[in-house]
Amino acid sequence: MTANSLKKLVTNPWLMVPLILAGALVVFAPSLQNGFVNWDDPEVLLENPLIRGLSPDHLRLMFTTHLTGKYHPLALLSFALEYQFSPLSPAVAHGINLALHLLNTILVYYFVRGLALRPALALVITVLFAVHPLHVEPVAWAASRKDALFAFFYLLGLLAYQKGLALPSRRPAFLILTFAAFACSLLSKATAVSLPVVLLLLDRYENGKISREDVLWKLPHFVIVVLYIIGVRAAAGGADAFPATALNPPLMKILLSGQALLIYFVKILVPVNLSAFYPLPEYANPGLFLSPLAVLGTGFVLYRRFRTHPLLSFAILFFVVTIAPTLHLAEINDSVVYDRFAYLPSLGIFLVMAVALERLWTAWPRKRVLLACAVAAYVLVLSAASFTRCGVWKDSETLWKDVLAMHPGSAVAHLNLGSHYDAIGRYPEAVFHFDRAVALAPNFAMAYFNKGNVMARDGLYQPAISYYNKALEFDKNYIDAYINRGNMFLLSGQAGLALKDYDTALTLNPYHVPARLNRGMCFIAQKDYAKALAEFDAVLKLDSANALALEKKRALEKKLNPP
Repeated sequence: MTANSLKKLVTNPWLMVPLILAGALVVFAPSLQNGFVNWDDPEVLLENPLIRGLSPDHLRLMFTTHLTGKYHPLALLSFALEYQFSPLSPAVAHGINLALHLLNTILVYYFVRGLALRPALALVITVLFAVHPLHVEPVAWAASRKDALFAFFYLLGLLAYQKGLALPSRRPAFLILTFAAFACSLLSKATAVSLPVVLLLLDRYENGKISREDVLWKLPHFVIVVLYIIGVRAAAGGADAFPATALNPPLMKILLSGQALLIYFVKILVPVNLSAFYPLPEYANPGLFLSPLAVLGTGFVLYRRFRTHPLLSFAILFFVVTIAPTLHLAEINDSVVYDRFAYLPSLGIFLVMAVALERLWTAWPRKRVLLACAVAAYVLVLSAASFTRCGVWKDSETLWKDVLAMHPGSAVAHLNLGSHYDAIGRYPEAVFHFDRAVALAPNFAMAYFNKGNVMARDGLYQPAISYYNKALEFDKNYIDAYINRGNMFLLSGQAGLALKDYDTALTLNPYHVPARLNRGMCFIAQKDYAKALAEFDAVLKLDSANALALEKKRALEKKLNPP
């Protein structure tokens, strides 16, 4: 085989793309053996009544409510469809996530080819996207499907827009497709708000400038962004997914955003010391103040050096624009960074790497074999790291032990590991981790909540109430704390106080099944059987197979309508 024929073979997309997909399938195969974890999976799947049916009521609620302060109805719809055929199967959930990742890999190839990259460079970028360790979470974590799903529609929108630029006569049709894909991406995850800006970057890349007409074509996209933000805020009712960190002052937000941007950039290039959770640093941390300066300095150098290089400037701006909605300026998170947030933005850095590789290939003709070997070794290292990282998400214990190995002072990790041990009956270990969480974060509402659960399990109602009071002191919207405190009131004969707590919980979330079940039990204790029956009927509208609601409804119907 000649060198020319070998080159044609390894740059043939019909051969190489399927090989890349097969490689990604092998790399992420361990995720198919994973179970669910106690981080978002319970709220999104295991205990979520919204995915238990596809009735008009279920569909309406999917599109008008939020979970943990987030709005992603298409992700919920995908789980609801999955539930109809395979209820709560971790293998199926992870398999669908993996299929989405493989589809995204194909879309990435065609998108970067549309940027007029050589086939070899497009394949390098595609394989980096396919096997990168930062992309493990959207595959190996069931609840992270929204990250892969929003990227799927986002990439579809970019491809449709590219086609419109290449075929001006059919541009309006492709713009409609772009708009539809954008809407679906938004309904999958809010970070899709960056797409209109990226479309303008594509205009600049293709035409060398952004014209007034380009901006006008994007107006509908910006309008939908505004309407989306208004609608989501209305659906959320002002709830914040991370109330404890929402109190950070503006300076902290700026510093954290700078540090996060730098961390994402470094971890895309060198993905080491990965973790599902990266605790927020203290003000005393020098890196917190140096990171924004490093970002500004790097940004200035890159702008001066590459502002006239269309592809490099597009790549760098793509990374910044797509990562921006996840930074602390736009939304306060309780972790400095999250690996999954780099899923789509990493494409910008991969483009930069491809351009650098092309320059080295041209500058070092005698070292091309060495360069090819270096790229192959890098890909193999990434693949091995991703294969290993899939095992971290095997279950809650492996997940949170991994976080604690990297961050022993993480209160969140201690809390969630303690919750796992509590759920499987390893109570002394659970209490140890709950105590560590309280010691590390004295204002951590969830830690006090779990301590209250320990007291409740031991029948110590008043101490449990005290811990729930403490949890509500730090988070007045903590629904489960109201419910469990209500349970303690009910068990201690204070039905009136219990009912007040259940009412508050349902004011915060009218579709919370445990709150309605417990309010029904409270009405039974007060001998108000008609109201109790109405509560169980409301539960069955959300979850028609709820065993407790069915049992209580039958008993009440017999009591209210004796033979």
